[in-house]
Amino acid sequence: MLDTDLKSAKLSDRFFYFSSILFILSFYCSYLSFAAFLGFLFFYDKKPALKLTFFSFFPFVAFLYSGIFKSLFIYYGLNFFISLILFLILVSYHFVYIFLAVYINKKLKLGIIFLPFLFITFEFIKSNLFYGLPLGNFNLLVWNIPIFIKSASYFGPYFVGLELIFANIALYMLLKKDMKFILPLVFVVLFLFLPTNNPKYSFTKTISIVQGGIPQNEKWESKFLNRNLNIYIRATKNLKSDVVFWPESAYPYIFEKSNNPLIGFMKNKKFGLISGVVREKKTQYFNSVVFIKGKKLQFYNKQILVPFAEFLPLRSVIGNLVPKDMDPGDFSRGKRNVIFNDGRLKIGPMICYEEAFSSISRKYKNEGANLLAVLTNDAWFSKTPTFYLLGRNAVFRAVENAVWVVRVANNGISEIIAPNGKIIARLKAYKKDVLTKKVKITVSDKTPFDKGGYLFPIVLIAFVSLSIFYRKYTIRKSKV
Repeated sequence: MLDTDLKSAKLSDRFFYFSSILFILSFYCSYLSFAAFLGFLFFYDKKPALKLTFFSFFPFVAFLYSGIFKSLFIYYGLNFFISLILFLILVSYHFVYIFLAVYINKKLKLGIIFLPFLFITFEFIKSNLFYGLPLGNFNLLVWNIPIFIKSASYFGPYFVGLELIFANIALYMLLKKDMKFILPLVFVVLFLFLPTNNPKYSFTKTISIVQGGIPQNEKWESKFLNRNLNIYIRATKNLKSDVVFWPESAYPYIFEKSNNPLIGFMKNKKFGLISGVVREKKTQYFNSVVFIKGKKLQFYNKQILVPFAEFLPLRSVIGNLVPKDMDPGDFSRGKRNVIFNDGRLKIGPMICYEEAFSSISRKYKNEGANLLAVLTNDAWFSKTPTFYLLGRNAVFRAVENAVWVVRVANNGISEIIAPNGKIIARLKAYKKDVLTKKVKITVSDKTPFDKGGYLFPIVLIAFVSLSIFYRKYTIRKSKV
């Protein structure tokens, strides 16, 4: 009997070292995410916080960010070991927030029911502290389950992550034959029946997305610039759409008004063109979006830049320590949202990393936008999990604000997303292609999230802080 127990213990220990596989599998099959935490929860009381968290989450976080390593090593051309070190620093930074949630919960003996609140609190802090890192959050595991993520239209994406962890705890308790599983289960099921926003009115527009499929190592090569522009022009010239979307930096030169081939191309066109461009204004450079229709020009400048890629943080402090070949230079930040007006269609543009932030899209909805456009170039991360991770954010921006979203990328993933989060049309990644779709644009009132649901993380932080303070007080009092 003792030998059997020892063998069982050894077998379970071996499983522990591979518990992160459940998370990795969930990345490819969202329904598995409702059981992804089981390995972690099973060993929660048996392993110390650091060991428990490392083997449960570190490999998964590394998996999610693997495209960053590819980008640094292949496209930035950094030394293999330097790329690996920078990659591991990023993974470790994300991991620290998960570890802190587990460490505090175990240290104060708050119980697994309290864990979801700590996980999401630290996830929110990670997403907003310093320059913000809203990537790889737990809600992105269930991005393609509309009935589960509709609560984002009430309380935002962090609430969806909270529901997911509670669903895992309910399953864990059920397997342990703990009747308390009813509590987290009721919490989850209750929000599946939230009513959705009903549209006030609708109108039809024909939308085209042009996906250039240009390899990243050819995108900025001087000998390919003219060819790259012509790829987009040839794919666009015979389209009969109302609006055509090109991806981030599709125009391969500095955008100027004089002698501009793109402005010349659009001179006699009836449709509007939205394209990513790079602009220079008074010695400042902007990652921008231009809307061209006839003689009309509107510009939006990217507001949230990518640290170490579009600007160097703390340049005055570390600028001299960074080798010139690793210095990204500095784009300037845009200062406001700009809505592109095309009749009844009011488009709120966002660029790349900005699709991961709820604040910009919510502001667009409150300012009257009825379609959000994400222009990006994910070719930096092609054929890695990071490539497929980034676009999941656009689904949540659609649901939160009950608006249509058009996502256009140089190499994919290019798609049209309905207000309930369903993808109604998509282009295959890694190929040149055009998607044209007649879309019935439904316009809805502001969602509860638009009106005040964005306050949920703040309320959560207050609740967690008070709970921790009270728990520490009761522990101290019990020792007296």
